[in-house]
Order: sequence, then structure tokens, then C-alpha cells
Amino acid sequence: MSASMLTIAEQVNAYCALMGADRLLVQGAGGNISWKDGNTLWIKASGTWLADANEKNIFVPVDLADVHAALVEQNFHVVPKLIAHSSLRPSIETLLHALLPHKVVLHLHAVEILAHLVRKNSAESLNQLVGYTVRWGLIDYFKPGAELAAAVAAHLRSHPDTEVVFLQNHGVVIGGESVQQIQAILDGLTSRLRSAVACSFDRARPARAQAQLQAKGYHPCSDPVVQCLVMDERQCALLQNAWALYPDHVVFLGAQAALINDVQAIESIGKDGHMPP
Repeated sequence: MSASMLTIAEQVNAYCALMGADRLLVQGAGGNISWKDGNTLWIKASGTWLADANEKNIFVPVDLADVHAALVEQNFHVVPKLIAHSSLRPSIETLLHALLPHKVVLHLHAVEILAHLVRKNSAESLNQLVGYTVRWGLIDYFKPGAELAAAVAAHLRSHPDTEVVFLQNHGVVIGGESVQQIQAILDGLTSRLRSAVACSFDRARPARAQAQLQAKGYHPCSDPVVQCLVMDERQCALLQNAWALYPDHVVFLGAQAALINDVQAIESIGKDGHMPP
């Protein structure tokens, strides 16, 4: 069946399942998407997974007119009202979706994009690599929820035609009139912002430790890029000293990295995979 024959809900569900399978786009329960149907905003529920869209009901209907009335009054602490009873709660980022006038709004923590948004020169990088291919704006980091919504609202008042909002140390918000338009914009951004992974390490060091590690049941990672990164001392120093990059990074991975610098340290790892306090 062609995309044009599917309802907007079916198109969104199919796209969610596609995105949810790509860990460079979606991690765990992160990210959200919405579509507007008159005065109803269908938004992904908090804690649900985009990848489950085809198997589970992950969306809730919100009274869009009520949210808009609150936003006109600069009330960014408004609690979105559900139109129908549900045990699910709307995403904490619901106001972002209501602020953008587009039919479909997508918010992701895409790694290819975050790789630039966590840098000090992110504006320069975006200007060079994205340029005028889309109408975009860059917002400084604000706490998710009311503070972030207020900052995005201020930007949209002066730039109402914005279709992409980059959120420093957070993620990206994309507005479009269809799922296909959203997908095209996201594909273009991830392509332009894709970074080459560069790392180097002393190959003799892991070779010396390999026998000891294998004796304990450990083996090198099957992904050569990941294996290279975890053996790179410069990268490990960044993990130790500059760990917290964006909210979901801490939510899903904890407040600090568990670094193993020698074979003996493996013995101190708990059964749950965490380092002792």
C-alpha cells in the first residue's frame, strides 16, 4: 500500500518503527513525534518507545486549543489536557510540538546531529554544513519542559518560518506538513552532519591483555569502530572528564562512565555491570 493511501496515524506509526530500530536516531524511550488533527494534538506518551508504534498504543490525544490559549498568555507551565482517558501521560516536550505550526513535528536525539550540538562551535558548524538548505535556528541549552518551551517560543516569534530547531546539548526538532517531508529533512541533516570516526590506540596493549580477558570470558567488541574507541586513551579521558553531554545521555547511561583501565579492575564490577561507589 502506498504512503498516500495510509492515514496520517498509520504513516506516523510506520515511520516510528523505522526510526526506533536505528540507535543513531533513537535511544531507549527517547525522542517523540506528534501530528495535529484540528484541535487535537496526538503526541507520543512519556516513557513509551517509538520502536513499539506498530505493536502498542504509544500516542495520547491532547487538547491543542487549550495549550495554545495558555501559550498566548506565556504560560509555559500549563499541563496539557487529555481529550480521552488514558493511563499514559503526554511527553514532557508536548509544548514544543504545540509551538510549531506544522502538521507533523519530530523531536530526536540523533547522534549524527548531537555530535555537533555538544561542541562549543556548533553554530559555526551548522552554518557551514547545513547553511540555507533548511530554515533553522539554534537554541542554547535550557532545562526540558517549561524553560525550553519558553526559549523556543521566543525564537519562533522572531522567526516564524523556522522548520528545524537545533537544541544545544539536547537534540533537534523538525516540523513538516507530512511524514515524508519530515523524513526528507532528517535524512538531509544526518547526511550533511555525519562525522568520520577517528581514533588511535596502542595495539600492543590490548594484545597483551587479550589472553587474560578471554580467560575471564571477555572478547573484543564485534564492531571495530566501537572497539577502537574504547581502547583510545584520548577518548577515554573525555569519558572521564566530559561525560554529561545531553539529558538522555545521563538518564540512560548514568551520571558517570564506568571505565576499566586494567584487567584486575574487571573484578570490581558488580553483577549488574556497574562499578562500585
